[in-house]
Amino acid sequence: MQNGNIFKVFGILTFIFQLLMVFTLIIGNRREPIAFDIQVITRISIFFFLTTTTGIGLMYRRKWAAISFSLATLSFAVWLIIGSIWDVPFPWNLNNFFVGAIFLLPVFITVNLWSQLSWNGKDIL
Repeated sequence: MQNGNIFKVFGILTFIFQLLMVFTLIIGNRREPIAFDIQVITRISIFFFLTTTTGIGLMYRRKWAAISFSLATLSFAVWLIIGSIWDVPFPWNLNNFFVGAIFLLPVFITVNLWSQLSWNGKDIL
């Protein structure tokens, strides 16, 4: 993928992740529903605002969106890799290690394609 189109794919994957989180909130808690108090509503609203903003920024190839997406995937990858080294039984630690390595790919892609990104421009964001 040339011309930074991979960042548009990352933006679409961000929106798919949001959709999966909605299904998890609605379908995953049928036995014990979530009590939607002000704290839960605030956390969910902040999460969806940040992921929507990042997804739109990735689709417009913004550097700030690529940085935030890379930091999110980096933290999840480090969590999986460190967890696979310590507390996970043998067959799962290899799976977690490889999934963590896959989640490191956006960091390397962002570093390699940094020149194709922009901080701002004539577009919406």
